[in-house]
Amino acid sequence: METLYGEILIPEAVYQEAVVAGKKAGYADALTIERYVEARKVKVIHLTVDVQRRMEALQLPSSLGTGERETIIEALEGECLAILDDLDSRAAASALGVSLCGSDTMLVEALLKRLVALQDYEDKVTRLASVMGMRADDLAELLRLGRLIKEAIGNG
Repeated sequence: METLYGEILIPEAVYQEAVVAGKKAGYADALTIERYVEARKVKVIHLTVDVQRRMEALQLPSSLGTGERETIIEALEGECLAILDDLDSRAAASALGVSLCGSDTMLVEALLKRLVALQDYEDKVTRLASVMGMRADDLAELLRLGRLIKEAIGNG
């Protein structure tokens, strides 16, 4: 979604979790992310020692994974948007004043900006719901929202 937000950065820990571990687990999205990294559409960033120290000083909840912690500190340090889906990580980021959104919000924005077709949106939202364990009523609402957006865009 490079055209949606501009430059996309992911911390090394997110790359390890999403690509390295994802490929071992057979997740197709891991290959997609890897291709984006190789094409330089996504940049993997490494935390400096100073940033690592500041991250440790924040005393983020122990329930957060390394990727979530690194995402939060990088967004805080770089004053950029963090894309987080885990509720604990969203709460921690919000408490620190980090700008954030979820993957579902990204998909809605992409549909609004006509960067994704309705069918592709519906497929991605359905897959996201499956991966996240989203409640059926939340999925239904996102699908309904997609159709409403498509209808509004179609009517000018």
